[in-house]
Amino acid sequence: MKNQVKNHTGIKVLFIAFALTLIFIVLSITTYGQTTNEQIADYKSKIVVAEESLNSLETELENATEKKEKKGLKKEISKKEEEIEDYKEAIVDLEKNKYLDEDINVEDTTEIRIGKKKIIIIGEKSKLEESVEKLEDGIVEFNLKINSHERNIKQLEDSIKIAEAEIKVTESEEEIELLENKIERYENEIERHEAIVEAFDDGVIDIEDELADLEETLEELAENLEDLDFDFDFDYDDIGKSRKKKFKGHWAGLEFGFSNYLNSGYQLSLPTDGEFMELNPEKSWNFSLNILQQSVPFSRYMGLVTGAGFDWTYYNLKQNIDLSAPNGIIVPTEVTDRTYVKNVLQTAYFNVPLLMEFQIPTTKDKNRINISFGVIGSVKLMDRFKKVYEDNGNRIKYKVKEDYRVAPYKYALTARVGYKHYQLYANYSMVSLFEANRGPELYPLTVGIHF
Repeated sequence: MKNQVKNHTGIKVLFIAFALTLIFIVLSITTYGQTTNEQIADYKSKIVVAEESLNSLETELENATEKKEKKGLKKEISKKEEEIEDYKEAIVDLEKNKYLDEDINVEDTTEIRIGKKKIIIIGEKSKLEESVEKLEDGIVEFNLKINSHERNIKQLEDSIKIAEAEIKVTESEEEIELLENKIERYENEIERHEAIVEAFDDGVIDIEDELADLEETLEELAENLEDLDFDFDFDYDDIGKSRKKKFKGHWAGLEFGFSNYLNSGYQLSLPTDGEFMELNPEKSWNFSLNILQQSVPFSRYMGLVTGAGFDWTYYNLKQNIDLSAPNGIIVPTEVTDRTYVKNVLQTAYFNVPLLMEFQIPTTKDKNRINISFGVIGSVKLMDRFKKVYEDNGNRIKYKVKEDYRVAPYKYALTARVGYKHYQLYANYSMVSLFEANRGPELYPLTVGIHF
């Protein structure tokens, strides 16, 4: 029988490829583009021209008499409205980060030497204060704009109700069609305002993050100056502390999945000497309780994750057999005097993971796509058989605690992907289920969901 811990070349190649793919994804993530007042002004001028053209088309529609002509004008009006909406969305994207584009003076540095000790202070306190004020003003302005757009949404909703009421009392098909077009335009306008509100909400979050970064810079500056016995009092203790979104991994929680095993060739088919371990796959499962977690950030969106937890795995055997280990070798014995309803090998392990996790922010910074991979080291706590059979209509249950030569430790490769607090995961053990040369080579595989 082969050694228990093998050179799993194929699995390693797959995980290396997976890791490189993750790194590529992370390096491909870019921030919002830089914006200028000239770009905003250009879009605004395009909107003015497009609105003039739209007004002209609407006038032509009102004066048109032929159906074909009206149909063509309606198409042109629809295209023009979409064009205007595109321009407005572009302006929103540019304005959203306007306050984040203000340059913070980091070129002006002051170098202070005391003996062999050197402290370099980046930027001036006054410049940092000015940047904080600008960002705070940005939050106020964004909130004012959000309120304005929410009022517009309310007015448009009222206009829709009025138009719907007019439709009910109007008999002219032409007037009904015009009112329906108005309602459609109002609904599109509401969608546009809602998109703007969402964009400004994101802008507020971005500004709050920028404030948190400035707070760190000011704290570092204060600490350096304290070392020199200078007394500078920076009143920024409350800026961004409750708002800053730090890196936090995704290990702690509950996991539930299905369990199986692969042979030494990474296939689900069983080796000849392990056919007696055939499973009922739909009744074989795994449950994990991850109780401790520690995150080590490299950045806001990347870091190492470790912790501790427990897992219980249930292998529901298909064949009506008992297992024993005379002379330390696993031997199956066919059972003829009873038929097992359940014949389950149960294992329990204590786990310690080491994961590398990447997080990709979506529309809200706190809602992130998370991708992680790494290794989980495990120490066996228990292994036993649970057996259930029926005897004259009575259900007999009992547990057998023997030494089934289950591996006392293992380590598994894991890959995980999720959104917010949910993940899909796959764990593949690099150590066989049984001790080396004590049973068939079966490498546990678990696939499931993490909460």
